[in-house]
Amino acid sequence: MTLVWLEDLRLNAELSGPLGAPPLVLIHGLGQDLRLWDALLPQLRTRTLRLDLRGHGASDTPPPPYAMGTLIRDVERLMTHFALKDAVVLGVGEGGLIAQGLAVKRLDLVRAMVLTGSATRFANPSVWEGRLARLRD
Repeated sequence: MTLVWLEDLRLNAELSGPLGAPPLVLIHGLGQDLRLWDALLPQLRTRTLRLDLRGHGASDTPPPPYAMGTLIRDVERLMTHFALKDAVVLGVGEGGLIAQGLAVKRLDLVRAMVLTGSATRFANPSVWEGRLARLRD
């Protein structure tokens, strides 16, 4: 675990795998953290970045709401910090939304995407509030 100090917050991230291996970025969904990938990690032969999004795991929890653009920028800044580009980005649920936004914004960082349990957009604000309330409970 490494806390990466950005100008406005600290994000928990872990970079593993051989130097020079193809980069893979793993983005968890709402209410999860980088431990989601624990069982997968030993099977990989990639330079793998996994992270805790803001408000999750060991990353800072600034006051919400967290705009999608902010979450995309957080991943972009981590990839820049670790000098990763031309990566495969795997996103689960809301992490898939972040992956898609990153690909649109920074095509130089994203070579390919794998999306699971994701969509091009999710529900209206009342559905999000319900999900967040269940997570808080």
